[in-house]
Amino acid sequence: MIAGEQSEDARLVRRAGIAVIALHLAYAAVTIAGFFALPQRDAPIADPWFAAMEWLIILIGPCVLLFFAAFARVAAGRTWSLCALVLAAVTFALSAALHAVILAVGRHDALVAGVGALSFVWPSAAYAIDILAWDWFFGLALLCAGMALPASPRTLSARRVFLLAGALALAGLAGPATGAMELRNVGILGYAVLFPVAVALVLRDFGRTEPA
Repeated sequence: MIAGEQSEDARLVRRAGIAVIALHLAYAAVTIAGFFALPQRDAPIADPWFAAMEWLIILIGPCVLLFFAAFARVAAGRTWSLCALVLAAVTFALSAALHAVILAVGRHDALVAGVGALSFVWPSAAYAIDILAWDWFFGLALLCAGMALPASPRTLSARRVFLLAGALALAGLAGPATGAMELRNVGILGYAVLFPVAVALVLRDFGRTEPA
C-alpha cells in the first residue's frame, strides 16, 4: 500500500502521471507517423516528425521528475523512491542537454547527419550518452521505483512492472556491449512502453486507496 495521506503530493502524482502517459502516447503517435511518412524503410525519420520527437523527449523530463518527486513523498520505501528521483534527474539532465544540442545544431549538420559525433549511428558520442542516460541511469531509477512499492496486493502489479521495465532497460546495454544494436530495442521496450504502464498502475492504486 502507498503510505501517507492522500494530499497535495498524491494529487501531484496523479497530475504528473497523467502528463507522463499523455506525452508517451504523443511520442508514440509522432514516431509512427514519422515511419509512415518515410519514402523508404531504411531512411531516417524526417522533419517535422524528427523535431517533434526531440521536443517531446525534452518535455517528458519535467513531468517524470515531478511524478518521482511526489512519489518519493508518498511511497512506502522512502529511500528507494528518493534514489529513483535522483537517478531520473541524472537521466534527463543528460538526455535533455543532448537533444537540445541536436535541435540547436540541426539534423542536417555534419555532426548530426551520417556518422557524425551527434548521430545515432553506433559508435557515436550522442548514442553513448543516450544509452548511458536511458538504459543505465533510468533503468536503475525504474528498479528503485519498483523497490519503493511493497509486495502487497494493491501495489504488486505496479511493483512488478517497474521492476520488469528496469530489468529490460538494463538488458538494452547488451546492444552496445555486443555491437548488435538491435538488442537495444529490449531496453526501449522497458523505458518507453512498460514505464508508462507502471505509472498508470500507480495512478490506479491511488484511486483504490483514496478515502471516500
